Amino acid sequence: MDPSFKFVAAANAGSHLMTAYLLKDSSLSLLVPMALLAGTLFNCALANALHEVSQSFKDAMRQNVCL
Repeated sequence: MDPSFKFVAAANAGSHLMTAYLLKDSSLSLLVPMALLAGTLFNCALANALHEVSQSFKDAMRQNVCL
C-alpha cells in the first residue's frame, strides 16, 4: 500500500464534509442531485480505501503469523 494513501483517504473525507457544508443553504432542487452524485462518488472512494487498508492489514498479519 502506498504510504500516502491515508492522506488521500483523509482528504476524501474532508472534501465530503466540505461539500456538505457548502450545500447547507442550497435549494432542494440543487441539494438532491448533488447529494446523489457526491454521496455516490465519495462513498465509493471511501469503501475502496477501507478495502485497501483491510487488505494491507491482512497481509501484514499473515506475514507476522508465518514468521
